[in-house]
Amino acid sequence: MSASVSVVTVTYRSETTIGMCLRALPAACEGLDADAVVVDNSSDDFTLDAARDAAAAIGDAVPVTVVPRSSNAGFAVGANAGMRRGLERGADWILFCNPDAVLPPGSVAGLVAAAEAWPRPALVSPALLNLDGSLQPMVERTYRLGRALAGMARIGGANRARPAPTSDGPVKVDWFHGAVVLAPADLLRQLDGWDEGYFLYAEDMDLCLRAARAGADSIVVPAVQVPHISGASSLLGGGEVARAADRVAGMGRFLHKEHGRWAASVFGLATTVTSVPAALVARARGDDLATRMQWAKARIGMRTAAGLGPKRR
Repeated sequence: MSASVSVVTVTYRSETTIGMCLRALPAACEGLDADAVVVDNSSDDFTLDAARDAAAAIGDAVPVTVVPRSSNAGFAVGANAGMRRGLERGADWILFCNPDAVLPPGSVAGLVAAAEAWPRPALVSPALLNLDGSLQPMVERTYRLGRALAGMARIGGANRARPAPTSDGPVKVDWFHGAVVLAPADLLRQLDGWDEGYFLYAEDMDLCLRAARAGADSIVVPAVQVPHISGASSLLGGGEVARAADRVAGMGRFLHKEHGRWAASVFGLATTVTSVPAALVARARGDDLATRMQWAKARIGMRTAAGLGPKRR
């Protein structure tokens, strides 16, 4: 009997990419018992139409269920809603796939095979590619407060994401950017899915760390390579300003969970102290986008320092 996989895609203003993502599924999932769930976080464009059109085009090859939500509560909430449908179906694996990733033929079977051959339960990612075919930065070490502050001060290149490792076989890593994540159903039940306290950003680091504590690994499979339009989902969802604020909020929550409120407060205060002068400099240069980004980071930094957390959009 072939393994069963439920592909979960969370959309928000994804009308330009979701069609390509879904139409790739029949070839990507060949040889598997596959279905897909698209959870839309209340898009105000034609995302739902594009998803339904693509679902109709691929038909029963990979049945697609489109689930509209009445609000945008973030990636984790949408991902868990889709995950629960897959678990109810009895899927062996859940594959979380961003709408701006296009899975090549045979890629899902390749990820499943790598996971089944790995000696321990594992979260599995392919190597992510830029549209020009180059390897996309996607692998990082788990953040601690010192590393977060060093990154803000531009100290230490180790704070930057690295491309997927080049290897003949899967490679264990601390954590990877979660554009495409294959997870065993049993592990997701144990972890209770994604932490819904995150809106966007750092929830993938959190998931990998919690998996490690549950006795599972996080691995990258270099032989499976997936084109990914880096940042497309977040940019379409709210632009660079919202993206900058979400990064601060995500890191603040992660530090709060791992090291307590004091660490999140220090991070939030440092963010505010560095972002306010950066906003003033950007305004003096006439750079409106950079000005708004820095003020957004400062506002979220202040909320983080005060222990308030982010406002939901």
